Amino acid sequence: MALTATPIYAQTPKFWGVSIVTATGFWAPSQTVVTNLVSLAAGGTNGAKIEAITVSTGDTVANRLALVLNDATNNYILAEFSIPPGAGNLTTIPAVSLLNNAQLPGLSSDPNGNKYLYIPPASTLYVGVVGAAVSAQNILSGVVIASTSGGFTNTASTSLISSGNLLTISGTLGGTGTITGYVNPTTYVISLTNGSTSFTLTTVSGAAIVTTTGTPTGLTYTIPVPILSAVAIGSLF
Repeated sequence: MALTATPIYAQTPKFWGVSIVTATGFWAPSQTVVTNLVSLAAGGTNGAKIEAITVSTGDTVANRLALVLNDATNNYILAEFSIPPGAGNLTTIPAVSLLNNAQLPGLSSDPNGNKYLYIPPASTLYVGVVGAAVSAQNILSGVVIASTSGGFTNTASTSLISSGNLLTISGTLGGTGTITGYVNPTTYVISLTNGSTSFTLTTVSGAAIVTTTGTPTGLTYTIPVPILSAVAIGSLF
């Protein structure tokens, strides 16, 4: 952005959101490596102003979360935060505000006392779990193939099942019922669900699958659950 005597204000409101799942892995702090970091927000052409970053978790143990600024060459760890188990998912434990956290002192404040963070142009703000994270998975039980077009029923799930969730079936198919094209393991997408006791699967490309009704045995049905979710609110210049 060229220098000017005219004040410049953030122009385009933005919302960024990311999830960290078990498969993401944990980040070993490094000056340049961003493997296993997850991009939360980008500075774009002229930079960005971040006014809030909120983190929630469905994990059952605390996680160390790093907030990292990368200038396209080097990583700069702004701070590491302890995210308590269930933060933002349990009514008794609030989500964690990173910009208002004691781990990140020295930020500027607006006239209302709200902290904010500038991201320079061509830079990226990352988040990542430091150290091993617990495996967060929803494993379905009592699964029955209920239709000829990928419809299933199951024992009521303790975690919410959502359309768009990935579901991996693994194991050797036995019992009754078939899933055409199944090999061990295969990942599908849940295209339709009542949130607890029924779901319909498609391929990851969205194609319908062919099934025959029955009660299969020898299979495990696993839905990966996000360990951490981070959202940022701000504006691009």
